[in-house]
Amino acid sequence: MQLCKKLPFDLIIEDSVYKLHFQAEFLERYSHSHFLGKLIIYIMSIGRTATTGENCPESGIWKVVGNPSTTAPIAKGNRMPPYAGKAVTLVLTQTA
Repeated sequence: MQLCKKLPFDLIIEDSVYKLHFQAEFLERYSHSHFLGKLIIYIMSIGRTATTGENCPESGIWKVVGNPSTTAPIAKGNRMPPYAGKAVTLVLTQTA
């Protein structure tokens, strides 16, 4: 991940559970860091959704939205499965 040297903005990643605020100075200082890039990609991936029949967009642990629910490890490129014989929406809870 390449970031320009002088960033005129902060990066805020927010959802219903987490709010991460990276100040511009921090991003400038650590923009070369492989860890920071992986952290941002990981955070942005968690919570993404896919539905039955779609190709899995990212390897990891996926959870069925609704009740009853279950989790399953699904690899990128595999078809998202049905649950209890029905098409469902799944949410990524952990990346592989």
